[in-house]
Amino acid sequence: MPSSRMPKSMAEKKEVVQWIEKNGGVPTPAAVYFKNERGWKVSEAQVRYWWKQRTAIKTAPALRSRLSGAGAKPRLSEIEDILFDQVLFRRSAKEKVSRDWIRDAGQRLAASELGDTDFVASDRWVNGFMRRYGLSLRRTTNLTVLTDDVLTDRA
Repeated sequence: MPSSRMPKSMAEKKEVVQWIEKNGGVPTPAAVYFKNERGWKVSEAQVRYWWKQRTAIKTAPALRSRLSGAGAKPRLSEIEDILFDQVLFRRSAKEKVSRDWIRDAGQRLAASELGDTDFVASDRWVNGFMRRYGLSLRRTTNLTVLTDDVLTDRA
C-alpha cells in the first residue's frame, strides 16, 4: 500500500505560516483549516514544526521542498577529510589508489583516530565517500604496453 504522505512545497508551507500569522499566531487551528478547507493530509505536529521554522521558511525559495541543512550528516567527516588528503597525496606521488585501498585506509583511520574497531567501511560507504569528494578511479587501458612510436603513429 503506497504511503498517503504528500510532500508540501515551500510555497504551501509559506501559505500555512502566513495563515497562522493572520489568524492569531496559534498553529493548531491552521492544521484543522487546511485539512477541512483544502483537503490536505497534514498533522498538527507538522504545522507546529513549520511554525517553529517560520523564519527559515519565509527566506527559502518557493520552489524548494526542504530547508537547507536537512538530511543526515556524515558521521566521520574528520576522518574523511584526512583520507581525502591521503588520496590526493598518493595520486600526486603517482601511486595507485583503489577502492580496496580507500576501504583499508578508512578502517585504519577509524581505529587510530576514533578507536572505532567496529567500523566496516562497506562498499556503500566507499561509494558515498567517493561521491562526496568527487573522486573517480582511473580506467585501465592497454595503451601502456605500446611503445612511443606506435602511440604517435596512432595519433
